[in-house]
Amino acid sequence: FELYSSSPNQVRISIGNVFPGREKDWMEFGTFSCQDERNIQTFRSEGGGVVGKYARVEVLSPWQ
Repeated sequence: FELYSSSPNQVRISIGNVFPGREKDWMEFGTFSCQDERNIQTFRSEGGGVVGKYARVEVLSPWQ
C-alpha cells in the first residue's frame, strides 16, 4: 500500500511442508500476473487445493 513503491509484474508461488527444504519438497501453486494497483490481490490455483505450511514467492519479471 506504499504510495511510491513498485510491484512485481509476474510471480510464481510454491507451497511446501518443510523449510528450507530441497527443490523437490516444493509444489508449484501457480504463476500469476499482478495488477499495478494498491490493494489486496488474491490468486487462485487452477490445479485445485494445495495444502502446505510454507509459501515461497519468486519474482519472475521486472517491477512495474
